[in-house]
Amino acid sequence: MNFSAFLPRTFLSFGKGVLGKVGKKTSLHGSKALLVAGEGAMKKLGFLDSTKKFLEQSGLEVTVFEGVEPNPSVPTIDKGIFIGKNSDCDVVVALGGGSAMDAAKAIAVGITHFEEDDTIWNFIGTSDREPKPITSATLPLIAITSTSGTGSHVTPYAVVTNPETGEKTGMRSEFIYPVESIYDLELVKSMPAKVTAETGFDVLAHAMEAHVSTNTSPFTAPFSLTAIELVSRHLVNAFENGDNLEARQGMALADTFAGIAITLSGTIAVHALSHAISGNNTEIAHGQALASLSPTIMTLNIEFGDEKTKKHYSEISTAFGKDANPVSSVQAVIELSKKIGLFKPLSELGYSNKDIEKFCKDTFNASQRTLSRNPVELDKSKVNKIYSDCL
Repeated sequence: MNFSAFLPRTFLSFGKGVLGKVGKKTSLHGSKALLVAGEGAMKKLGFLDSTKKFLEQSGLEVTVFEGVEPNPSVPTIDKGIFIGKNSDCDVVVALGGGSAMDAAKAIAVGITHFEEDDTIWNFIGTSDREPKPITSATLPLIAITSTSGTGSHVTPYAVVTNPETGEKTGMRSEFIYPVESIYDLELVKSMPAKVTAETGFDVLAHAMEAHVSTNTSPFTAPFSLTAIELVSRHLVNAFENGDNLEARQGMALADTFAGIAITLSGTIAVHALSHAISGNNTEIAHGQALASLSPTIMTLNIEFGDEKTKKHYSEISTAFGKDANPVSSVQAVIELSKKIGLFKPLSELGYSNKDIEKFCKDTFNASQRTLSRNPVELDKSKVNKIYSDCL
């Protein structure tokens, strides 16, 4: 048996009250911090001020950059890089969900890599362009997650949206692993039900996709299947009762395990196609796009996949507590989506047949590498049909 594994390099602090460690943790890596946050939730709940206070109590100078939107955009990231460079920051602290962490990772790259008139999009590869290299000069990143979630607190990925083209794709580098990750359950308890559902489905998609990816290995399975079991047991409870600490802890663990799983094996067509949906309308949550696509792509992979692929979907079904039948995995996902309010066709998200051509173009231009890991090879006609069937 031969396989390779790209292992996480993050020191994880997990539990209630661990946010208080952020000052000491960050001071190990720098003295001037750029604190990156979203559009206001962390500030409204008091966590932005608390984080800034903890950093300053450990002797750090702090510059705050807030206002990162969902599906962080090139202009926002470029602005954060400009502020970080002008403040001579030597460490970046991300506070919030996946968008804040993705933006912070990209900012940590740009502060040390930008040349005159540069843009972060130059560090993102597409089908017709090689990205600029990301090196060890990247600033260290401290990740404080507020959602369960994107797994970004333990991955070497950052996803960026280009509003000029509608493309949404990612950068991948060993140098954007967070050096420290802080997962405080008091933060994730603050998530509203809708965000709990959307980010929770992202966790599920990560785990399922990593498990059936062409890059999957026996090393991935313990992380992916455990994450699926945890989601099946805890997501509905966390959605219905946000104060349920057991459910929140279960989803936090699932988020972390699923993040490790995609680091090991990557995502597949579900993520590749979903980026076009939220990239062309940033008001659509990433998790909703995944939920709208997953059953159709799972069904296609089961129908045309080999015995190994069918076995993997059977294992997913078993992790849900269903019978060992690949088709049962699809039914389990549909049932869960309905319970958390995400069972919606693309037409309900505002899209129609006229959008499919653009979706296909964006998918093959921006997400070819992700698409290539799907267990069933997908040409443009198959991708077109998936989008059409999901309307």
